[in-house]
This record gives sequence, structure tokens and C-alpha cells, in this order.
Amino acid sequence: ENADTNIVNSSYLGTTARVQVVEPTSGNRCWGFITVEDKLAPELICVDTSIYCTTTTDPAIIGGQPTTTDLCSGSVTYQFTDSESTFSCRPGQMGMMGAVDPDTVGLVVRTWTAVDPCGNSVSGTQSVTVSDTEAPILTGVPLGISLDCTDGFDNIPPEVFATDNCDPNVYIQYAENTIPGACEGSFEMVRTWRATDACGNETVKEQTVIAGDSEA
Repeated sequence: ENADTNIVNSSYLGTTARVQVVEPTSGNRCWGFITVEDKLAPELICVDTSIYCTTTTDPAIIGGQPTTTDLCSGSVTYQFTDSESTFSCRPGQMGMMGAVDPDTVGLVVRTWTAVDPCGNSVSGTQSVTVSDTEAPILTGVPLGISLDCTDGFDNIPPEVFATDNCDPNVYIQYAENTIPGACEGSFEMVRTWRATDACGNETVKEQTVIAGDSEA
């Protein structure tokens, strides 16, 4: 074919153009043929992201798919492979990509590969950090009560439970502080439950028990 312009763009891919070069001073000319091919890989940009521990790592759901530009072929297809690590939420943790935050419970190093229609490919890595930033939930903590000092009071602490989305073994710490009152049998007791997960997220709930002399 004869090229009717001096610009060869993507519309010429896969074609062979007959070209003519003219030396303007002498008028000498030469002819040849150019086959237009795409030999350049796309440009790939990967952006790191963070998710909560109960969130899927599926990029179709959490997003984070890389962006690409391709000068010749336009659209590209993506593939990825994952390498996963788990952590125990402690300061100074080190992962495949270096230091990670203390609240990190997992890290996915995702390798993306973009391929254009001509088979040129490029790869890049993306870090998906899996974190635990939510505190446990305490259930079973009773409401505060007020009673007469002659009333019976069961001093056995009630059973309290803790649940956590990321840590199945939440530590519950119990403490109580009792301040005697002015009259015999009166007191104020503060019961405290503290639930702490592996990443140091904690929930604190209290019950106050007040016993006094209400009779004349």
C-alpha cells in the first residue's frame, strides 16, 4: 500500500506500507517497504491497598486493579498471582516487602501481568495489607445496681464473653475495686472487664454496685 501521510499510527498495525523518501536538494528518491508491528509492552501502574481482616482479597470486589497505557494496541488483559503471609500483630514485624504495621495480620503480595493484543507483557507488584483495627465486643456485662446494705449480694462475678472478628482467642481481664461506706455493710464496688485482642485493640466495660443504708 501507499501511505498517504507521514504519520504511522495504530491503524497501520499488521500492514506493510510502501514508502518513498525524497532528498529535497537533489531530488533523488528511494523506495522501500515498512511492516508496522507493536513491540512495546504496556506501561503498568500498581497501587497498594489495605483491607480489614474479614474482607475478601478478591480484586473484583475490593478493587485495586492496576492501570495501564498502551501506545499501540489499546486494550490489555490482566492476570495475577498471590503470595500470602500471616502475622501476629506485634511491633517490628517484617514482611516480604519490609516492615509492616503492628496491627497487620496478613499481607498479600500480588503480582499483576498485563498483556496487550500483540502479546507484549509487563509485570508489577501490589501489596494488599490485611489489618485488625477493630476492638472486641463484650457481652454479658450487667447494668449497675443499687441495693440496701441488708440485702443479700452475690459477690461472684457474672460470666462475660468476648468476640472478635479477627482473633478467636480474646483475652478478658477482670478487676474489681471496693470502697467501704460510712455505715456498716455499705460499699461501692466497681467491676471492670477488659477484652484485648492480639493486635492490642481493647474494649472496657464497667458495672457499679452501690450498697447503702436506706432505713431510718
